[in-house]
Amino acid sequence: MTSRSLLAVGAAAAAGLGMAGPASAAVIATDRPCYVENQPMLIGGQQFAPNSNYTVKTDQLFAFGNADAAGNWLSNTETAPIVVKRTTVPQPFTLTATQDGVEVATAQFNVVNLLVTLASTRGRPTGRTTWRVSGFTPGQSVYVHVRRGGKTLRNVRLGRADAPCGRLTTKQRRLPGISSRTLRRGTYDLYVDNKRTFSRSTRPQYRSSVTVFTVFR
Repeated sequence: MTSRSLLAVGAAAAAGLGMAGPASAAVIATDRPCYVENQPMLIGGQQFAPNSNYTVKTDQLFAFGNADAAGNWLSNTETAPIVVKRTTVPQPFTLTATQDGVEVATAQFNVVNLLVTLASTRGRPTGRTTWRVSGFTPGQSVYVHVRRGGKTLRNVRLGRADAPCGRLTTKQRRLPGISSRTLRRGTYDLYVDNKRTFSRSTRPQYRSSVTVFTVFR
């Protein structure tokens, strides 16, 4: 994204967040409204004083530099903060920018984990439960690949990840695509990503496992 296009987005974002003011008011924006933790970020500012010093910061993020002669700047040295809480719910962050040591602008963005959770992990493998995912490519389908012994047994579509944080909530079996007739004791590996077929090189990709036991009553 070019400096001009990012700063145009910045002005629109500022207005949307209620930060629009006089033409001379400084504004900042990020290139995305939502990131996966550790994802590279592009941060831009406009309408700063020409050649002024700027800083921009939030939790786990700090950048600084100088605006150009037109009062614009771009920073691409930072990555999205780590989300400590293990959740698929987007976590909000507020960027604060200073100009020559004086706070002049703020902007908000969200960060999510690349994560897959099941509401209930105990019970019949063929029983249905709520799946929640986050951090996958927005607008694309999300698939779970069920593997065992180095072989893919099933590729099951969970649904479509929404924008902007790549989230999805759906009802699905604890062990998708596996019927009670073909179910066997032991460990099944689950790989979740945006591809219809399995590949270890697919990114982003989330891996977990399900172990099937025989319960005697």
